[in-house]
Amino acid sequence: MRFLSIATLIVLMPVVAPAQATLPEIFRDHMVLQRQQPIPIWGNAAAGTAITVKLEEAEQSTNAGKDGKWRVELPARQAGGPYILTVTAKGKTTSFKDVLLGDVWLASGQSNMSMVMRPVLPYTMGVLDYEHEIAAANEQNVRFYTVPEEGDFPEQAEMHGFWQVSQGSQVCNVSAVAYYFARKMNQEAGIPIGMIISAVGSSGIDSWMEMGINRNRHAEDMAATDKLLADHSVEFAEYQRDRPDFDLRAEESLKSCGSGLPMPMHKQPFPGFLFKRSAIYNAMIAPLHQVPIKGVIWYQGEADAKWYQVYADRMQDLIVSWRTYWHQPQMPFYFVQLAAWSPEERQGLDFDPKSLNFTNLREKQRIAAMVIPNTGMAVSADLGDPMFIHPRNKKPVGERLALLALAHDYGIKVVSSGPTLKSMSRSGEELYLKFDMHDSPLRVNTGTRPYGFEIAGADKVFHPAIATVDGDTIKLTSPQVKEPQNARYGWRENPSLSLYNAAGLPASPFTTELQK
Repeated sequence: MRFLSIATLIVLMPVVAPAQATLPEIFRDHMVLQRQQPIPIWGNAAAGTAITVKLEEAEQSTNAGKDGKWRVELPARQAGGPYILTVTAKGKTTSFKDVLLGDVWLASGQSNMSMVMRPVLPYTMGVLDYEHEIAAANEQNVRFYTVPEEGDFPEQAEMHGFWQVSQGSQVCNVSAVAYYFARKMNQEAGIPIGMIISAVGSSGIDSWMEMGINRNRHAEDMAATDKLLADHSVEFAEYQRDRPDFDLRAEESLKSCGSGLPMPMHKQPFPGFLFKRSAIYNAMIAPLHQVPIKGVIWYQGEADAKWYQVYADRMQDLIVSWRTYWHQPQMPFYFVQLAAWSPEERQGLDFDPKSLNFTNLREKQRIAAMVIPNTGMAVSADLGDPMFIHPRNKKPVGERLALLALAHDYGIKVVSSGPTLKSMSRSGEELYLKFDMHDSPLRVNTGTRPYGFEIAGADKVFHPAIATVDGDTIKLTSPQVKEPQNARYGWRENPSLSLYNAAGLPASPFTTELQK
């Protein structure tokens, strides 16, 4: 069966026979190429083979080098299409049809980014009203390229996946956050949008880091991984040999829509292999560095909640390294603040004030958005579900990410953020919080007074506060705190948010107390 599957894969791959020229799987029908940047096309062929690449009137030729590698670069183009891209070698031409020029965004992270539109029980129940949402999908200029979940050592040059048009059942196994982001972007910006979806459930942020960073910060752990790879060299070689068969089965599964065809499992060379530091990066990010992209959307952090103290620093490491590898020092990077979730409520237990890992990690994400240039954070604490770590309401998550990109990168006048804390001052028993309203006045979602605020004095014991809105400022008082020094808002694993702006975007949970 393995030999049959591999043979089938070779027939299905949109490349000519290896004796002429092969291209990475990112080059397929329905692909989106990044507009306004030079367009690289590359692959392999027999040494010395003449290669000609043509896109409309643009044409470039080259010869494969001694190592068999070849690469051409077509001139940058504006958004448009559909076009036909052709690659000719030794008299044989491969044509890639329905090619668009637009903006390509990378969607990455863990399970709330990889969560697809349809139910995948027992993990998710699909997005709200998923049957209607899938049936109504009809965005011909939106495309999705999904990368199968894999790990590897060292960094790989070959990526795996395939392109799908945003139409009906083709989106049922597409990342829900990526779908709603892309749809909003296409509607508002009016250009084709391509999403490369590279996300793995349960993955920690270190899995997405390049090896140099991890060897510097986690030398002992990386050495232990090196030993495991050496000890399981036979199993690792088998894992790599099985990859073509796994990729084919993964593609067949992604093309199915509730037909009962499960996502295949790629047998790991040893337990925990996929989640070793840098393993996912090597297989699912490094091969994409030659692919020009517009920016990144990111939803991750649940797996790192226990180590929230270092999360802002780790985000900076990741963002800087990715920008370096894509040669875009200001590449847009927009991320989702963790949604509400309460394991205590799920188990019928009372609130535990010491169990605040998600709460603290949200604060680290808020800080990261403040200190890392050209980033933005979509608040989702009001969209969570205390019973399920994979909330179904993904539409506003994707659309809030899109608002950030539309405002900052496309010059479209939209309100992209809820109120953000600007400063704090004190007068006697009153504490004043001044907010940046981002061109949209403060609003309370129910009633006239915002709730969820607390203040503390020198004893650092927080008490519920009475909050009053006055323009861009909120006054906080509590009969139990005579000399307030700090305030916090939404400081719960499952916060109930009350402070929004007129555009319907929430203020982030926060604390003014320095966090360790």
